[in-house]
Amino acid sequence: VHALTVLYCQTAVTDPLKVAQSIVDAVRDPGIRKPITVAMIGGVESYEAMKYLTKNKIPAYPTPERAAAAMASIYRYVRLQHYVAKRLEVSKI
Repeated sequence: VHALTVLYCQTAVTDPLKVAQSIVDAVRDPGIRKPITVAMIGGVESYEAMKYLTKNKIPAYPTPERAAAAMASIYRYVRLQHYVAKRLEVSKI
């Protein structure tokens, strides 16, 4: 697994803020260095949970499509970084 997109849909039996806190705890684990995006679908509680994630530097979105698009942008950025680095190495020769 190279990256993670978490999809959460609010239900009556789960607390979105507790889910968000668990995500933050998992990301803080020093052994985990993966890009992550989160989609939280629901009401006001999900919105508050997204704000909590954002404050903790975890990108959170109200739809799965936006979370997936953000992950795609991360991958494009990294790919372009590698491309530029490779081109700079070739030009030094």
